[in-house]
Amino acid sequence: EFAITSRSGDDLRPPEEKKPTPTESSDANSGETPAFLTRIKNNVVININNLILKYLEDDIVLSVNIKSAEARSCSADWQPAFADVAAPHFLLHKICRLSDLTVCLDQTGPSGSVEMYHEPLLYRCTLDFRLQFTFPSETALLPSVTKCHVFCKALDIALSDGQVPLLLRLVNFISALAAKFASPEDAVVEVEPARVGGLLVPANPGAMDKP
Repeated sequence: EFAITSRSGDDLRPPEEKKPTPTESSDANSGETPAFLTRIKNNVVININNLILKYLEDDIVLSVNIKSAEARSCSADWQPAFADVAAPHFLLHKICRLSDLTVCLDQTGPSGSVEMYHEPLLYRCTLDFRLQFTFPSETALLPSVTKCHVFCKALDIALSDGQVPLLLRLVNFISALAAKFASPEDAVVEVEPARVGGLLVPANPGAMDKP
């Protein structure tokens, strides 16, 4: 710092700044810290590359392959941007993009491995999940209203005859599992078997192996 002045040496001393009292300082920090942490939480960017998920149920093998998954904040027109929840609407927009999503459904043989692979149910599509959160206040951690829209330019879906019974068994199992968690512990949940082209598909996946 370089300064030129015509005042005396006593006048060169900088004016004393008023130090905030401990109460004023703590009040200011207590108000700024939650807002600062909320901005960080709202603008965290998540990137996952080459994600492979597999679900095994009896002889069913469901695999999900995602080349890249990204979740980040965006503007109201769904363009990547720094988001800040502010009055009067307290809205936060986020977009979750799954690129090159492939879903495969296969069946294992007596050896426990897949002997013949079917065509993928869903092949290399891109899904955009557009989320809009409405918060009750600027520093609220949880939203009061959540809206989700799914956008996809194209879907390449293929379902072979061998995959139909596997898909129905998987749907029956998931439905029974969801109903079990949604029902009281002493309730009994029964799922009727489905019939496809004269083939009886039981609700219990293991029943297919029984004669």
